[in-house]
Amino acid sequence: VPLLGLVAAKTAAFNLLPLPGSNGGFLLQALFERTALARRWPPQATQAALLLFLGSMLSWLLALAIYLGPLLV
Repeated sequence: VPLLGLVAAKTAAFNLLPLPGSNGGFLLQALFERTALARRWPPQATQAALLLFLGSMLSWLLALAIYLGPLLV
């Protein structure tokens, strides 16, 4: 139960980061669409943020596989 609570808390905090695919990313998109900042945001910045998001998700999956590996054997 404590591990589940820790994972839930970390997932909730991760979801608020301003990365594509998370609620923080949707918040930034909504702010940019309502202001003039959308024209100044380069597409490369979106691609870099998406790569950062995918890399962090892969690291979470790797950590989960390492943690659960001995339990599944």
